[in-house]
Amino acid sequence: MRLVLGVDSAKSSETLWDIAVKELGTYPAFWGRYLTDGHVGATPLTTKEAEFLHRRRCRIVPIYNGITEDTCQTMDHAERHASEAIRLAEALGVPRDVTVFGDIEHGWEVTGVFMERWKEEISKCGYVPGLYLPFGVYAPRNVKVWRALWVADIYKIMMTILDLKVWDMWQYKNKGQVDFNITIENDLCLW
Repeated sequence: MRLVLGVDSAKSSETLWDIAVKELGTYPAFWGRYLTDGHVGATPLTTKEAEFLHRRRCRIVPIYNGITEDTCQTMDHAERHASEAIRLAEALGVPRDVTVFGDIEHGWEVTGVFMERWKEEISKCGYVPGLYLPFGVYAPRNVKVWRALWVADIYKIMMTILDLKVWDMWQYKNKGQVDFNITIENDLCLW
């Protein structure tokens, strides 16, 4: 088992690549990017940026960030968001069997009904369902989980990962406009 380092950002990797490489100390193996401009200051992933990352042998984590605090409770919310996430992923050429994460931020009251329906709708179209979730919120079975674990000590993160193996990706540090993440090789279906 090998740990793999990557990053995510709200802005284009084309403008942040050098910063990420310098701070990470190596080339990122993956880069998480939003599919929409749903967060303040976010720019959505473009085909041009996807090509930029792939030329650098950097895989992509598609993140749907159109979910809001007020739209993460019902089956209808989940269906609408999943449909939009799928539409955006398809428009970018994201292949089937890639994990598409829905972004649920800290403090939001997401329901089990919403998460189950997100899983069903994303799976139905051939993508792997994933959710970026705060601590204390448990995802349905067969949903990839990404959590923020703000610990700068990679050794502690590794021990947590290896002992618990309950998450698929961990966000462990922020450096300006770039967040740093870690996953285990082959555990996530990335683009």
